[in-house]
Amino acid sequence: MDNSNNGQQIQPTAPVGGSNTGTILCIISLICKLFAPVATGIAVFILDYIDGSTVIDVINSILYSLVGAADIAAWVLVIVARVKYKNTFSLVLLIIYLVLLALFVIGTIILVVACISWLQSCHID
Repeated sequence: MDNSNNGQQIQPTAPVGGSNTGTILCIISLICKLFAPVATGIAVFILDYIDGSTVIDVINSILYSLVGAADIAAWVLVIVARVKYKNTFSLVLLIIYLVLLALFVIGTIILVVACISWLQSCHID
């Protein structure tokens, strides 16, 4: 009987770029999805108290654009984590993002229907 490992169990090696990378991508995605809008909202709230110059308006526009870019980055990161690393965290995060998207679409449809109904009730003869 060959006992070359001296009675110690052989530990399997972790795959390169394993589930830790997928989890890190998911955490970055979550930060992009949740922290970027909150930080931008706080920054815009603070900037609104500064004299309304053109520079402040440009900064506000850039900040609002960053929120959209952070949202797209969040989707891309969670999709990459799901496709490449297939961990459970990415699946749960993707489902949460899809539910949020569905709620946004339903809310937008309800808003449009309410506005149309309100405009039709204001019809003057």
